[in-house]
Amino acid sequence: RFAEFNITDYEKSAYLLHNSEELNRLIEEELLDYYFQPIVNARTGQVFGYEALMRPSCEGLKTVSDVMRLVRAQSKLNQIEELTWTGALEAFSQQKEAFGEARLFINSVPNTCLSKEGFAALEQRFGKDLSRLVVEVIESEQTDYNCMAIKQSLCQRWGLSIALDDFGAGYSSEGVLLT
Repeated sequence: RFAEFNITDYEKSAYLLHNSEELNRLIEEELLDYYFQPIVNARTGQVFGYEALMRPSCEGLKTVSDVMRLVRAQSKLNQIEELTWTGALEAFSQQKEAFGEARLFINSVPNTCLSKEGFAALEQRFGKDLSRLVVEVIESEQTDYNCMAIKQSLCQRWGLSIALDDFGAGYSSEGVLLT
């Protein structure tokens, strides 16, 4: 049997293989930094909130796209979701005075949820600051309606808001908006 060598497929497979250990190290050692992008109220010009932007801080994984591609391939979305919530809240809480009353927007994967224990740990650790959260559902994954129902119940319990990241792109559609 003869087949044509496909360099694109080879490079993709090689990338996944060579960087799987780097992803494991990133997760285990929590090698993520968080930067805060201001969200401005267009009417008043005042900062309404800050979006927590996760950035890898390890050699082999340079971009969030690299991390997310590996996370999907290795079925580790839950671990990244937990790291994102915990890390962003921790970084935000360390700078409370600088952020004033602004809200914190945290990107959340629509087909992934923290465990009950994970949510309980957040509640215990960050308490009243949770009411300042806006759960920003990302567009790059399909929605799991059970996960979204859990997030909606948290929003009611903690007084959170939900936002759609980059509405109209990727999987974000009217169906997600209605949900």
